[in-house]
Amino acid sequence: MDISNQRILVIGGSGLVGKAICRSLLSHPEQQPAAITITGRSSSRIEKTLDELKALSATTEFSGITGDIFLPKCF
Repeated sequence: MDISNQRILVIGGSGLVGKAICRSLLSHPEQQPAAITITGRSSSRIEKTLDELKALSATTEFSGITGDIFLPKCF
């Protein structure tokens, strides 16, 4: 699967499995995605993970979204 220049969303990207998926996506220098967005429940874990991922690719744009899709806010 060629992920060159694709935008990728990894739900739970700051957890162990999510980080492993992101590292795997970045492991082929000839097929770097244009952007990876990770989601998670802890903003500090997301920031730490983004810092780790940024060290693996100079060309991929990284961003994070904090929230919990399983516990929606009720009004």
